[in-house]
Amino acid sequence: MKLSIIIATHARPDSLARLIASLKPQLPLARSELIVAENGTPAPTQLADADAVTAHLHDPRPGKCRVQNLAIKRASGDVLIFLDDDLVVTNDYVDQAERFF
Repeated sequence: MKLSIIIATHARPDSLARLIASLKPQLPLARSELIVAENGTPAPTQLADADAVTAHLHDPRPGKCRVQNLAIKRASGDVLIFLDDDLVVTNDYVDQAERFF
């Protein structure tokens, strides 16, 4: 089973960096992908852990749903997980998600 983790973000680069850092050690690349879905900013945010991100989608227009729909189209996972940029996940979050599904 492959997980697609989609992070919705808007103008919170520090929060986004913390969330990606909490996910990065948990991502088995063959079984997961990390998609950043950013909207409402003039340019994409520079990602500190860009190597952990499979795709960084950007839409300068406001509208979280619009960019999340783009991420859904881009996702290749069997299970889609949606997170907001103001979270930090526990160190076993991805394992627990896999176990649940």
